[in-house]
Amino acid sequence: MSGGRDLPYAKLRRFTRVLADAMVGVQCDGRYRVHPTAEISEGGLLFTSSKPYPVGKSIEMSILLQNERPLLVSGEISYSFKQRDTHHVGVRFLEPSTEVQATLRLFIQREKRR
Repeated sequence: MSGGRDLPYAKLRRFTRVLADAMVGVQCDGRYRVHPTAEISEGGLLFTSSKPYPVGKSIEMSILLQNERPLLVSGEISYSFKQRDTHHVGVRFLEPSTEVQATLRLFIQREKRR
């Protein structure tokens, strides 16, 4: 896992994650909230929240990467844990479009070169 952090579920990942200074808008149970992302990959992302999200819950997201159009993608909460007063929420993308996959791939390649 990138960043040298040892977070739960890291060994289950198929894709390399990079640290991401981005925001994600989350639509869940009729509410829309915007959260900072911590990490992102081609297969999912990790965001932080002051509120918990239930594991297994389906959500709709708008990922806001710098200098890119918002990426719209469905996801499912894979895991969630609380550390101090912050909830760390792992999301698995559900059938991202080819455009979303390509944009994420380029973003990740750029971030890995930093």
